[in-house]
Amino acid sequence: KKKSKSEMMIKGYDVELTLLRGRNLAAKDRHFLTRQRTTSDPFVEVFLGLDQRLGQTRTVPKNVNPEWNSFFNFHVPQKSSSSSEAAGIVFLKIYDHDELTDPDLMGTLVVPVPAHKQTTTTTAWYPVETLFCPNATGEVEIKMNVQVVRSVAGPLSCAADSFLPSPKTFARVAAGGTSYIRGLFGTSKPEASATKPTPTSPHNGNAANPGRRDYVIALVEAMYEKHATGHKSKAEQELFSMPMDDRRNQPTGSLESWLGLATNVFGGSKSFRYLLSSNS
Repeated sequence: KKKSKSEMMIKGYDVELTLLRGRNLAAKDRHFLTRQRTTSDPFVEVFLGLDQRLGQTRTVPKNVNPEWNSFFNFHVPQKSSSSSEAAGIVFLKIYDHDELTDPDLMGTLVVPVPAHKQTTTTTAWYPVETLFCPNATGEVEIKMNVQVVRSVAGPLSCAADSFLPSPKTFARVAAGGTSYIRGLFGTSKPEASATKPTPTSPHNGNAANPGRRDYVIALVEAMYEKHATGHKSKAEQELFSMPMDDRRNQPTGSLESWLGLATNVFGGSKSFRYLLSSNS
């Protein structure tokens, strides 16, 4: 006898993501006469979670309102135990292509994959975030079809949380610090780190499962280094003037007060909130 949907459990989600177009994106390329920034050659790198690269769109030359119409298909496993409305996240990095130099980061987006019980299709505009790119502007239109995959009820695999940044990713963050974060969010590839994760890592947590403090500090330190020469608000000055314990690379004061300051500075970013909550 064929099982009804009510007798079957959700195994995961098959997702078809379409990056349709962007509008009013940041101009990175200068006009050869006026030297004003007037256009860009945008393309987008697409990740499931933070480190599972799905591919990239084509480059649209000289256009801050590009049309990509690029398709990405992937599977998101059902989480083993969660009441979250999101099955996972898609992380997008928008770049300006350059022939002679590394591509310039134009902004980032975090797009949740909904954990609905029925197949859904949505089309929406998402604002480009300024995390690690303070001059980011514009929006990206994304179509997402999420097909529910069901199976006869049974235990879920422990791998069902694999859409989240993996312990291996956090180990690299704990060991490599800002160099690895710059690789994730900056304009260059991850730098090689001389420090390798070990079970005796001095960070708050072990190498396979570093604590939240390691990750958030690395994230915010990277942002600080990225904009060290720029103007900082009073909240930023207070955050970055907090003394650090060099041995553990941690704030010497209360973690709660430090995270409170960090949230005041960066809390408006979906990327920051996700990174914070996913390693809490």
